[in-house]
Amino acid sequence: MRFIFFLITILFFPGRILLGQNCVDPNPQAHLILIPAEVVTMNGGELPAGSEISALFKSGDTLRCGGSILWEGKSTVLQVYGASSDGDFGFTEGEQFTFLVRTPFGCTIKQSNITYRFKEVGGNKFKNLGISSLEQFKVDAPVLNITLDDFFTINCISESVVLKPTFSTLENLDLKWYLSDSLVGTMSSIKVKQGGLYSLKATFKNCTFTDTTIVIEDKFPPLYDSNLPNDTINTCSGSKTTLFFPLASTDLKVLKWNTGESTPEIEVDQSGLYILAAEGSNGCKAADSIQVIYQNSPIIALPDTLYLCGDSLLVQLKGAGDVYFWSRSTSNVDSIWVYDEGLLEVTVSSAENCYANAATWIKLVDKLTIQLSDTLVCAGKRITLELPQMDLEFTWSTGLKSNRADFDSSGTYSLKVKNKYGCVSTDSFILSHLPVPKLALKDTLSGCSGKTIKIDASEFGIGFLWNTGSTASFLEVQDEGLYVVTVSNDFGCSSADSTRILFTSNPNTNWPNPITTCIGQTVRLDANHIKVPLQWSTGDQSKLISISQPGLYTLKYTNDLGCQFTDSVRVIFYSNPLISLPDSLRICQGQSQTLDVRNTGRSYSWNTGATTDVINVQRAQLYKVTVTNEFGCKASDSTQLRLWNNPVVTLPKADTICPNENLAIDARSFGQKFRWSTGATTGIITTSSPGNFQVTVTDRNGCSGQGSTQVIAQNLPNASIESPRSYLCIGDSVILTGKGGAPFKWLDPSNTSRRLSATRILAKPKTKSSYGFVAENLCGTDTAFIQLEVRRVNGSAGKDTAILLGRKLQLQARGGKTYQWTSPEYKLGNPNVANPEVAPKDSTYFVVVIEDEFKCRLTDTVFIGVYSDITELIKPINLFTPNGDGKNDVLKFKDLNLFNANKITVFNRWGGIVFQQSNYQNDWDGTYQSRPLPPGVYYYVLELDEAVLKSSLTLIRN
Repeated sequence: MRFIFFLITILFFPGRILLGQNCVDPNPQAHLILIPAEVVTMNGGELPAGSEISALFKSGDTLRCGGSILWEGKSTVLQVYGASSDGDFGFTEGEQFTFLVRTPFGCTIKQSNITYRFKEVGGNKFKNLGISSLEQFKVDAPVLNITLDDFFTINCISESVVLKPTFSTLENLDLKWYLSDSLVGTMSSIKVKQGGLYSLKATFKNCTFTDTTIVIEDKFPPLYDSNLPNDTINTCSGSKTTLFFPLASTDLKVLKWNTGESTPEIEVDQSGLYILAAEGSNGCKAADSIQVIYQNSPIIALPDTLYLCGDSLLVQLKGAGDVYFWSRSTSNVDSIWVYDEGLLEVTVSSAENCYANAATWIKLVDKLTIQLSDTLVCAGKRITLELPQMDLEFTWSTGLKSNRADFDSSGTYSLKVKNKYGCVSTDSFILSHLPVPKLALKDTLSGCSGKTIKIDASEFGIGFLWNTGSTASFLEVQDEGLYVVTVSNDFGCSSADSTRILFTSNPNTNWPNPITTCIGQTVRLDANHIKVPLQWSTGDQSKLISISQPGLYTLKYTNDLGCQFTDSVRVIFYSNPLISLPDSLRICQGQSQTLDVRNTGRSYSWNTGATTDVINVQRAQLYKVTVTNEFGCKASDSTQLRLWNNPVVTLPKADTICPNENLAIDARSFGQKFRWSTGATTGIITTSSPGNFQVTVTDRNGCSGQGSTQVIAQNLPNASIESPRSYLCIGDSVILTGKGGAPFKWLDPSNTSRRLSATRILAKPKTKSSYGFVAENLCGTDTAFIQLEVRRVNGSAGKDTAILLGRKLQLQARGGKTYQWTSPEYKLGNPNVANPEVAPKDSTYFVVVIEDEFKCRLTDTVFIGVYSDITELIKPINLFTPNGDGKNDVLKFKDLNLFNANKITVFNRWGGIVFQQSNYQNDWDGTYQSRPLPPGVYYYVLELDEAVLKSSLTLIRN
């Protein structure tokens, strides 16, 4: 049954089924204006009393979406016209009637008490006196847009679907959902679990809007006949368990365990929750699970062979389980003693009845034995014990694991030895240390040079050996050095000690001899390195003395050991050089002066960096010199050099004279004597000619300074304005440059410029405009004007449109002399014509630059929508109700005018043609040979250029 229902859906609902039409009116307020005719003409004969005449009327605006105008008499509808049509209506003079406008949404707006009046003007002609009570009629047509998907599908048993349309508004809506004729909800969306035809009726401003959708049930049966017999399986570890789910259907798209397998039957060996998930071919999903619990089996660790090293051996399992069955014992214990060779078997069982078996072979081997001996050794010595390796394991009490070990401390030590059978033997020994001689020689012995020092070790032992080779108990030495003796005692143990011999000598004072210096200085003799009292030849006993006279100086002292020492030094004083500089000097700026030290020395050092005895100076500062003679003695002197300031002549850098003027140049305030480049010697001169003028001025100190000025002839200003062009395109700007003098100001009556600098402005006039520039200098002002024309391009890229993918389209630009088309995505074959041909693959826009004969440009764009499916441009019509109610009475396709040509053919269900027309005008009313076709399902083919639209069409007349 599911397959049959789906087939019916394809035949009768290929597109969207509309019980009401939701049309969005971009201008819901349409104005209808009745225009009465000036003269009404009767069609033949005289006008009898009470007969009807015809009055012409027109509609001012078009009602959108197929609204209609109805003229009603007192009780009968006289005639019906479309809202966008002109027509006439017959009535009797003086008759009152009702004028109605019916919107496409089922709303009727009524205006009554309208009366036409006429006056006979001769023959069969009557003067229309106009409408007595109404001239303009306004329709407020409410619009509500509802968008609801055509189909919804419920696939699985427990599944539901939410029907949720979109509304252009949610304010003041009365909503009612119906399943067939039963009310099922009043909210903006509902959740349903049952298939069928659902309709939504929304009441908005007393108008009712309706949309429908179909809910299809495509439910899939349960995937499993039944669950497994048990939800939990208990088993012992070490075995495998087979899991199997009996499936109710093999129509499966996905079958997968959480372990990764994709078969109904799997084997597992671990505890866990095992889940099988499956999905039917319709997308429905289901799952089932089973818990597998593995109980731990006892773990028995017995080697294949155990070795009996002595009389008995303990075999232990240490609580491996709850019940133990030994082959050599009837006791339920986890350990037993064995005494003979042979096979030993055991079975261990847990509380969960899981068990494990194990067996080992008991083998008798020879007993392992080791022996260690106590040892004596001198203190400070170590002993080494080494046993044969013999494939044994050694473990000393010190932690060392080797057959060789070293010991240096007294104590008891043990050794554990283990062979390859696991047999163990242990023994220990005591290590004792004998005493050694304790020596106490002095670290250092000191004496005077030339005398003997004795080193005695007789009290420390009975045997002696010195590093000199002597075996005596003492040594007498006269040489410095380290002396070492080894002494042995009654036990034959020995130890060594040493002493260092030092002899005192005369400390070195490190004084130069002789010591030289210059007169006026002192010499310091420092003997702080001598740590005992001393005596100078001057009688002074200080460690540090100062000497200012030449002579021989001697000191004497005795150290702590009684050793006497003497040292002496000679001191010599040399004369300093003689120099003389004047105390101060004064010169004019720019002059120089010679400084001479008047002394023959070995070297000269000036604070200027000079190293000669004579230097030339001209900078005001203190000059200082240091002279050094052949003995290194130095003398210094200095002099201060001061400068007279030269006159600073500050004439103006430049001055200007206008035509027929004289200019005076004055330098009197800068000095007392003057010499001009013109030859004049006065403090002030006059000129009427341009040129450069220099003057030298001397003051009372004889110092001179120079100055100059330039006299420039200035002409009257001559203003002008430079512009690259005399006209502009609309929106363009131009830079105007003013010349002919210093800028004074710009004149802009239209206020359409921006100042860039004093001589430049950026003008952007909107219409014909004038601009002025005022130039000035010291001699006056002048003004220039310029007028700019403004031109506008009257062009367009054309209207936005749409085409089907693969179709070609000619762009339609206009209004220019030249054209330049561009596109961000497509290259045009001929972009320089007004109407290039394009075939875009995606929706895009094209840009054109239009240029007129004056080189003015306009940039415009046109958008081309590209659709791969004809239904994206032309919406299929599935429902047709030519019942004369003014709604959906003709088969009308929106945007049919986007195609150059069309042809429609309508078939009945047996393939017969009931309507066919080329260049279809949206006017078929559901008739065949002027007779109404019966209700039912029809089919049509709409050919649109290269595209073809096919659909079923349900014709309803009720």
